[in-house]
Amino acid sequence: MLRLVNGMTNIKLEEGFLIKRVTNGWTVQMLSENDSNFILTYVYEDEGIGDFTICAASSLKNLIHECFESYMQSKRSPGLYLEVKKKGWCEEND
Repeated sequence: MLRLVNGMTNIKLEEGFLIKRVTNGWTVQMLSENDSNFILTYVYEDEGIGDFTICAASSLKNLIHECFESYMQSKRSPGLYLEVKKKGWCEEND
């Protein structure tokens, strides 16, 4: 789940964005396009109950897909392709 949390902070962000892991997901902070003194914070919450690694990886996948959308593979262009697997490499071969 993606949520937008608005607010002024003391974070000095020149350009780009800042990604952090928090208790229940990930946050992305970036400067507002309209006001360089205003920082937008997006929250990508871990979804589901169960394996922590799978939930955290899934929310990180969603974050990366949205933040780096122009670098993602699409029907007509090459790019990144992300997939969350429920088994490790050694377990897949068994």
